[in-house]
Amino acid sequence: LLNMDMDKVAGMKGLFLKLRAENQFGEFVNKDTGALIPVNTSGTIPLFEEHEIALTDVLFTQFLSPNFGVFFGKMDTLDGDQNAFASGRGKTQFMNSAFVFNPVAVRTIPYSTLGFGFVVLQDMQPIFTFSVIDSKGSPTTIGIDDFSEEGLTIAPELRLPTCFFGLPGHQLIGATWSDRNVAILDQNIRVILPGPFGTSPARANDSWSGYYNFDQYLVVDPCDPKKGWGVFGRAGIADEDTNPLRWLVSVGLGGNSPISGR
Repeated sequence: LLNMDMDKVAGMKGLFLKLRAENQFGEFVNKDTGALIPVNTSGTIPLFEEHEIALTDVLFTQFLSPNFGVFFGKMDTLDGDQNAFASGRGKTQFMNSAFVFNPVAVRTIPYSTLGFGFVVLQDMQPIFTFSVIDSKGSPTTIGIDDFSEEGLTIAPELRLPTCFFGLPGHQLIGATWSDRNVAILDQNIRVILPGPFGTSPARANDSWSGYYNFDQYLVVDPCDPKKGWGVFGRAGIADEDTNPLRWLVSVGLGGNSPISGR
């Protein structure tokens, strides 16, 4: 992962470039669990248990003021739906995908895809992001030639800092809507017949999801306000006709290990 300040590199004030290259190594347990949601997130990116190098971030962000910027390029969407105790890309906190991001959005949000949008900051932290992205995704290809060929996804997300009980926390709400044509899941496959005189699967012209998460510190290290223990939770709903997950709820306890070096 490389973050470049283009003002320092080339004198282009307010412009930043983010590059990320990824590859898997070894075998993962996901195929052996029988679970719908992968238990090891690292085995799903950039492609599900495939050992292929991918450039998943080539993202340009141009700030027009200290609190507002526009972005465009190829973006890695796994860093959305942030939570202080349950994010970490499956490497630094939980491994299970249900505790890394809200899986109800997977139908409409591909992992790596082309797109554009804008971001609003408060105290140097993003509080509102609005994205328009290609619904298909392109982790191992450039994706420009077929951009929007299978539809676009609109994704607004609001994440506000809170200070309940005098301790830091966040409240997040987001939504997705895609006009990609996808199969309707709730249909009897026994009446779908192949061939020129057969019956084609029924399809829907759009799909949507809505999600929420919160994190709230209960104990904070007096020497470092970014360390401590707290509670977190996620909830989400999605289009029941097109999404294999109609709803999801998860809650938990998380924090920094008191063991040195962990």
